[in-house]
Amino acid sequence: MILKEKLIKSLVQVEKDARKLEKEGKERTKKLKDEYQEAIEEERKEVLAHANEQGKELVKKEKKEAKRYVEQLEKDTKSDLEEMEMKFQDQKESILNRFFQRIINFEGE
Repeated sequence: MILKEKLIKSLVQVEKDARKLEKEGKERTKKLKDEYQEAIEEERKEVLAHANEQGKELVKKEKKEAKRYVEQLEKDTKSDLEEMEMKFQDQKESILNRFFQRIINFEGE
């Protein structure tokens, strides 16, 4: 009987140990899963922060380019307007000169 009791005690202990190992394994698996999820989330945040920073830099660069474009356009427009004004004044002067020349010639006839 003693051998049977020892065997039963050993089986019970093996069962307890197996359950304990199973429980520890599940806890360890859950802990590793949680750590992995945290690492993934942290990496995702870092990637998003980096992408956000790159986006801000791109917008900043594009704003500078747009400002330069507008400045150049204003400069070109001003130059074009000045040129048109000069041509207008030349034509106006030419027309007035012809008009006065006709008046002078008309009076002389």
